[in-house]
Parts: sequence; C-alpha cells; structure tokens
Amino acid sequence: MTAIENWVIDGSAAASGIAWINGIGNLGGFFGPTAVGWIKIMTGSFSSGLYLLAGMAVVSAVSTFWLDIKNPVAERELASVPAE
Repeated sequence: MTAIENWVIDGSAAASGIAWINGIGNLGGFFGPTAVGWIKIMTGSFSSGLYLLAGMAVVSAVSTFWLDIKNPVAERELASVPAE
C-alpha cells in the first residue's frame, strides 16, 4: 500500500475535512485584509501589513513541515493494540 492510499477518506470524513478547510479559508479571507487595513491605519504604510502576511505564510509553511506525515496518528494507535 502506498502512502497516498493511506490518505483516502470518504463519506462524512471527507465532508468534514472539506468543511474545515473551507472554514479556515473564510477566516483567512476576513482577518488577512482586516489586519492589513488596521496596520495601514496605524503605520500609514501597506508594507508592514504585507510583511505580516508574508510572516504568517512562513509560519504556515514551517508548521506544515512539522506534521508527522510518515507516521499518521491512526497507525500509531493501531500499532499499540495487541493482536488477538
């Protein structure tokens, strides 16, 4: 079984994952421009707000690499259960 086959989900799990991604995207679509506008008002320049967005993109990329993709949680939990 390949690594891609381990990530196949269906039914309510797929719907829940899509809803989660959509919700996070909507929050980013609201708070990103709001933060840039607020920083523009406070500093008088868009550059600080854009640096904030760039910094958040870097934080997102680094946190993505911290995920334990090679050893998913489901496999770790199943590995601790003794065979019957």
